[in-house]
Amino acid sequence: MIKEYEYLHGVVFARLFSIYGCNVSIRAFKPDGYSSFVINDSAGLYIKYCGKRLTPWRFSFTKSHQSEVDELHHRF
Repeated sequence: MIKEYEYLHGVVFARLFSIYGCNVSIRAFKPDGYSSFVINDSAGLYIKYCGKRLTPWRFSFTKSHQSEVDELHHRF
């Protein structure tokens, strides 16, 4: 079964491919994670989404989310 976040991540990846064509590589930043990615081995990407259709959209960043974003920032 495809999870909702997989559909939404697909939108982000489709946009990257539409901008960069075949010249983009995407890999998971951590083997057990599903929100952080490395683009072209040079940029970090953390995807966060809200399932709510209308504004205001609110996002929660747990300590582990913050640590992962911080690690992406320092490495890329």
